[in-house]
Amino acid sequence: MKRSRAYSLLKKGLPFLTIVFLVYGIYVHMQYQQLHNRLHDPNQDRLGMVIHISENLTANLEEFIKLQNYRDQPKVKEDMDQAWRMVMGQKESIDSNLNGMIVGQTDEQSNLNLLRHSLVNVNRTLIHMTEKFLEQQSYALKQEEKQKLIAVLNVYERMQEYRYDEVIHVYQLLQSIKGPIHQLDPHTADMLKEVDP
Repeated sequence: MKRSRAYSLLKKGLPFLTIVFLVYGIYVHMQYQQLHNRLHDPNQDRLGMVIHISENLTANLEEFIKLQNYRDQPKVKEDMDQAWRMVMGQKESIDSNLNGMIVGQTDEQSNLNLLRHSLVNVNRTLIHMTEKFLEQQSYALKQEEKQKLIAVLNVYERMQEYRYDEVIHVYQLLQSIKGPIHQLDPHTADMLKEVDP
């Protein structure tokens, strides 16, 4: 009697358990697929490359800023030439990756578009500096210009904090670079305040 009751309950519960396991399996698969897509998102790959390249850019820019104090010495000018050429080459690589990003209308893509805009403006500072150096035939910097280069350095140094992340959360990245961006472009920094998480 007990056996037939247990068998009856099993027979009635089996379809329910099957449906529960099936729904759970579909849910797990969808979560895995979403993670897989994010990990293999071309924008994530390009953003990872920007962060990787910026590691070299920061090293060369830091060297360039340090050499400012000795810029009148003949050998130092060659070192500054080399460091600045490296900075500008890495800036070009970053721009190339930024231009290759695909943006759309989702919140994440809007944030990515704002990140692209912010970094293009950061790199524009480097272009203006190159024009100034060529015009004056010297690497002399006013204090305000030096502060701008330090702000560029700070933007890319803060991006380094995300270099080991499997998935780079653009919203968090935008929040972390908001301070130094304000020194370079207050208008863009104001736009960053309105970013959706």
